[in-house]
Amino acid sequence: MLRQVAGRIRRYSARSRCWAVLCTIVLLSWWWEWVRIYQTVVAVKTAKLAQDHPECSGGSGSVWTSIKSYLRWHLSWSHDPCEQYHQALLVDPFWEVNPLMALAAAVTRPCVTIVELASVEWGGAYVFCSKRYRLNGNP
Repeated sequence: MLRQVAGRIRRYSARSRCWAVLCTIVLLSWWWEWVRIYQTVVAVKTAKLAQDHPECSGGSGSVWTSIKSYLRWHLSWSHDPCEQYHQALLVDPFWEVNPLMALAAAVTRPCVTIVELASVEWGGAYVFCSKRYRLNGNP
């Protein structure tokens, strides 16, 4: 049986094995990024639910909270905190994390990290050269 498995592996060329490894890495990165984004959304929802919202509880608030809620509803451009509270309460974070968003983040995050590290090094080299050789018209 071991010889059969080894024979099947030998049938695949080195190129197809490299593609298989690359696809496995991409799928693993995609899953990893999806889990990270999902945990971030869960943390945001937990923080929203942990806040005390007495004006969202129904009719148990005072007159002042009712007036404040009424004025906020009609005079504000911002989102209603009760709407945000109930959205955090009712919408499952699983459906908020789009697989395409996780794939895009998994692909772009390494590229952005490489550019960020390179720009730090290039910036340090520029500062060194400008101090040493008096670039940019410095006296």
